[in-house]
Amino acid sequence: MSLLIATGCASSDDPIIAPVPVPDAGMADRSTTWKAPAADASRGEREDFVETIPGTVVAIEMVALPDGLAGGWIGKTEITWDAYDVFVHKLDLPEDSRSAGDATVRPSQPYVLADYGFGHNGWPVISVSHQGGSAFCDWLSKRTGRTYRLPTEAEWNAVCAASGASDDVMAHAWVGENSEARTRAVGGLKPDALGLHDLLGNATEWCTTADGEPIAMGGCFLDDAADVVCGARKVPTRDWNMRDPQIPKSPWWLSDASWAGFRVVCEDDR
Repeated sequence: MSLLIATGCASSDDPIIAPVPVPDAGMADRSTTWKAPAADASRGEREDFVETIPGTVVAIEMVALPDGLAGGWIGKTEITWDAYDVFVHKLDLPEDSRSAGDATVRPSQPYVLADYGFGHNGWPVISVSHQGGSAFCDWLSKRTGRTYRLPTEAEWNAVCAASGASDDVMAHAWVGENSEARTRAVGGLKPDALGLHDLLGNATEWCTTADGEPIAMGGCFLDDAADVVCGARKVPTRDWNMRDPQIPKSPWWLSDASWAGFRVVCEDDR
């Protein structure tokens, strides 16, 4: 199967989400209308922790956030293929039961090379839809007993503002000027002020708007550094899944969105 490499992060043709302004093709919309809520610098009794997916050795590092920011914790990095493969391929189940029915709704196998050949173990998951990211969070919540979800757009913007990542984008983000037109392994650049990696650049990160619609935040490895800022947002369109041969198109995978990934937040349920 041939592999087509995208030459821009998004196309603005034929938008799926009507209520949100559509950015120019390949460019992030540099929104300036949002304002970060005030956040107490205290993290209360919260501490960073490592979530090991039950039945595996795959770990997700979670960073405690200051009070007033998203939920309580946020992923130190974007979710990697290591974790998403467990979800898709049922690697958390005994080998002899992986072909049997499963009460958990999991994505079907992708019809194209979802990682685009950029890298796999340790690389951010890409080509994933908002539904795929949300389903991963639901599955992780059931497996761990904690409440995981995608951040809201407002939460993501507030975290980005507090991170200081946009103050020196090239130090913190894989963008068009330093990525060589591919994603990079997570954690390879300097962490931001919150201790997070790749909040800007590398893969865009699925969030949910105030209206409950999907939006991809933070710019990606193909965007110019000047456009990779807090508030940069990409509206999904049908062009993000043009090569998918399924009819109807897969709700899980985006065959032409080599930039679409996500990171998770964890609620403080105490």
